[in-house]
Amino acid sequence: MPHRLGIFCIYDAEGILDKAILSTIKDLRACLTDLVVVVNGSLQECYLQQVSHIASQVVIRPNTGFDAGAYKDVLFHHLSPAQLRQYDEFVFCNDTFYGPFIPFADIFREMANRNCDFWALSYSAGQLIDFLHSYFLCFHFDPFFKTVLPYMERYVREDNTSLNAVYSFFEEAMFQQLCKDGYHFASYALSNNLILYKCNNIFLRDYNLPILKKKFFSKEHYQEQNVFDALQYVAARYPAYLPDILVSIHRKFHLSISREEILRFPPSVPIPFFREFKMTATKASISEFLTKYSRYYIYGAGQWGQILYAVYLEETGKTQGFVCSDAAHLPASGQVLGVPVFPLCDVHPDADTGMIVALGAENTKAVRPLLSAFSPNQLYYLYG
Repeated sequence: MPHRLGIFCIYDAEGILDKAILSTIKDLRACLTDLVVVVNGSLQECYLQQVSHIASQVVIRPNTGFDAGAYKDVLFHHLSPAQLRQYDEFVFCNDTFYGPFIPFADIFREMANRNCDFWALSYSAGQLIDFLHSYFLCFHFDPFFKTVLPYMERYVREDNTSLNAVYSFFEEAMFQQLCKDGYHFASYALSNNLILYKCNNIFLRDYNLPILKKKFFSKEHYQEQNVFDALQYVAARYPAYLPDILVSIHRKFHLSISREEILRFPPSVPIPFFREFKMTATKASISEFLTKYSRYYIYGAGQWGQILYAVYLEETGKTQGFVCSDAAHLPASGQVLGVPVFPLCDVHPDADTGMIVALGAENTKAVRPLLSAFSPNQLYYLYG
């Protein structure tokens, strides 16, 4: 087995470690030379003792920075460069999923036969962004030291409070940087363009992904047909995992589902939900647009605006700022991702300035009439 370091991040608002997650940690530990469990926030003493018996080291830190901040904290403050150089592979994993329903050892064995430098359990290919899902990542020695560590030192903040920043820089943009540096990636599960949180059952049944994301059961993403389809699949093929999952989703999401209800639920056709299915922008067209001007604004500082900045614009040094409709929508700090945010009335473009409108379809329609200071050629819309 390669010398493999794992960092496993835990966060629970109640300081509880569910048995389903403890099982994941135990299974992963068998594939590692050393395991650092890092707790964002706190764990109740009984659960802390449980992980202390499994891990090589336990780090307890403030609940800031999400999983990316936790990984950086361990790598830069709790392990020395000499210690890190003892390992051949590096695993980042968090507690946002149940499973895997097959041994991690089988997964590592399969991925050792793939011609790749870094990999994950699942992958999304979209119109603008391709990326490996960051709830589980494995890096070989060279990409870890030559790209991941320098990138994290520069872009990942341990005190970050914006989940969008984690998605933008740690998940999407770091993946792009690894690819630009010539490293090859792979995904254990087959790639597709489905939204994992809404149709995890389809990933499980059809795309070889042996996990269930916790958010699949959350109120925000809950789709009854898909949830029961997934639980029926687990009950039929991996019954030993089902009781602990049901206990966990009852505690975390107040879903009271029994095995009997799962078995009685009528079989149904899975409902697919696709990523970016209405977006007209493409990777090629946005890349071409970014060669035309020396300065750019991004209208919209939400998730898409932040992703576009991190993936496409940050390294160019051309970003003038984010734009919002009026002063009432300015963030208290006046910045997003360290970039200034301006109300539209303060933006006075010249012929060398372009604008990317990173808004949804309806909001894009609403702001079109407001952008008369720009010529049509200076505007790039994600929708329409």
